[in-house]
Amino acid sequence: MDDSSTVLFPAEVEGYVQSISNFELEEIGGRRWLQQHEYIDKLNVQAILNVRQGGDEYVKEAFLSHDKMAGMVYDLLLTEIWKEKVLDQMLKEDFKPQSEFPCYIAECWDCLGDACLDVVDYCLRGLTRLIARQESRVDWHIEVSSEEQNLKYQRLTLEFDIAARAVSIIRYVIDYMKDLSLSIMTRLINTHDTACIMVRLIDNSPWVRTASNGEQEKYIDSKWQRVSQNEYLKLSKIEGQMWIAVYQLLMNNDYRVMYKMNSFNKNQILKLRSHLSETIIDQIPSLIDLQQYLEHLALIDPPDVKGDLILEQIPEIRHKLLFKYEGKWNFIVKKHKEVFSPSSDEIRASATRWINDRNLDILEALTTAPPKCAACQNLATKRCSRCHNEWYCNRMLRYMIYFGFHVTKFLREGNVK
Repeated sequence: MDDSSTVLFPAEVEGYVQSISNFELEEIGGRRWLQQHEYIDKLNVQAILNVRQGGDEYVKEAFLSHDKMAGMVYDLLLTEIWKEKVLDQMLKEDFKPQSEFPCYIAECWDCLGDACLDVVDYCLRGLTRLIARQESRVDWHIEVSSEEQNLKYQRLTLEFDIAARAVSIIRYVIDYMKDLSLSIMTRLINTHDTACIMVRLIDNSPWVRTASNGEQEKYIDSKWQRVSQNEYLKLSKIEGQMWIAVYQLLMNNDYRVMYKMNSFNKNQILKLRSHLSETIIDQIPSLIDLQQYLEHLALIDPPDVKGDLILEQIPEIRHKLLFKYEGKWNFIVKKHKEVFSPSSDEIRASATRWINDRNLDILEALTTAPPKCAACQNLATKRCSRCHNEWYCNRMLRYMIYFGFHVTKFLREGNVK
């Protein structure tokens, strides 16, 4: 095992995983909660490294052997409820946050059991919120000028990224839906009408935007990237996964028999015809079968839906959490105003700890594409020493850009005096 590309050794992973426990809602943001999420962050990076290196997936095995996956789903839903019930109320009361913390999403389905229902619902709630904000023209990229706006901006950015990852999870679930319970199949196909959700995403195309300078951008590998006119027509991973998910839901006979087609979702699904261009079909040839099915669907009336009695299992974790904390929101809001108002020394210590826990060389190894120059889009080898975000292909170009656009950006954001 190469020590330079290892964040945690197997013995450390065992200790970290064993220490993971469930917290109460009022404990979110506390020292123990933050420490546990630092552990989760390291475990996440090491798990990705294990997959990339093709070695033993000892992080995954530790979670399964210690039965901690359901606890990860619990933490995921607890954080979601905190954002919905506590954070919104804190912002309404003009609270000025002094500290922040990261949120994570669990993507392992092994040994989740009934918690799979909660994860499916969580992902589809995220996609539904994305569609609602996209159709209401919410600005996902607001100008940040205060702590409150910065927090709102980070929340929107985080929710957008979670929705992007949720597409991958839902597509994965659809791939293996036959191996899952009937309750999951029913919730995906009819309760949430996942086919219509994917159609709305394809129709609204939230992963594509026009920048302020008129250039086209696509959301690729968790960041917005400029694309040329030729690359613009090429499907990104997210766009391809949405098309594959729709194809599987509508073209699989077992799923199609279960689907309760009516005039509303028929009209929604027929919107795909305007997006099935030759360019799309050339990239995913199997979509020609979907195109023929849509032409046939347009000529027939949906059958009458029978109101059969169905016993359906419902997600338990979120329901239990909401019931447990009902009527206690004001108390939790008051407590968290104190939790998120730490002293300057505590903030500095927390920031130092986060920096020390991150190895930039290892994190760079996790990127799926080499960095590109911010000016000419060629392969870059030098990173800006100020922001650590921008890359440049040579030193002279870096200085030219820095003393031009880049330094103006830093002056505006108050990072250069």
